[in-house]
Amino acid sequence: MILIGHSQGAGILTRLLARYVDTDAATRDLLVAAYLAGTSVQVPPGTDVGGTFDQLPLCRADDQYGCVVTWSTYRSAVPPPPTAFFGADAEGTEAACTNPAALAGGRVPLTSRFPAGSSDATDDLGGATGGLDAAWLDPAAGTIDTPYVVLPGLLVAGCAEWNGHNYLEIVPVADTGPRADDVPGDLTPEWGMHLVDVNVVMGDLQRLLVTQATAWAAAHH
Repeated sequence: MILIGHSQGAGILTRLLARYVDTDAATRDLLVAAYLAGTSVQVPPGTDVGGTFDQLPLCRADDQYGCVVTWSTYRSAVPPPPTAFFGADAEGTEAACTNPAALAGGRVPLTSRFPAGSSDATDDLGGATGGLDAAWLDPAAGTIDTPYVVLPGLLVAGCAEWNGHNYLEIVPVADTGPRADDVPGDLTPEWGMHLVDVNVVMGDLQRLLVTQATAWAAAHH
């Protein structure tokens, strides 16, 4: 089984995992991975297991299974303030951050996917929150007639720590071509880029899902 949740959904899945999966070896053996975005999973400093989960570790390799991938997204130019809502350390533990594009660590380009039209973006990413009407392509270069756009290399990201928070730090990489030089999704500094936690790594999650599921299947057949 593969579990995917964002924000409140990730919080619900965290409680489900802690109660029904982490505590039972047979059920843990069924887990390919849990992708928990826009929430805070706690681990003891410098470790990959303990804290929120006693048995389920953080994922640190693409072919690892039975583990957890978790992140919250903030822009490099607007790091989380001490009052930020996501990725906050707790007493005796720290918030986990695993970059879906580089589980072992490091700062790498992301494969991001966003709704192509502004109306789609508004519907999919949280209603009238502002900042979601992105122009992905210079009109002089043509039009986009697909529901989503893929933005390889536009964003670079790595896990970072600031003000008692561990988070996925996003850096836009502008170029001289017709593509947009940034992405939408910012709210207040406390929220960061919560609206697009999943969009910024959607292509990386799809790739990761395949490699982890393949490893799980190979070990169970």
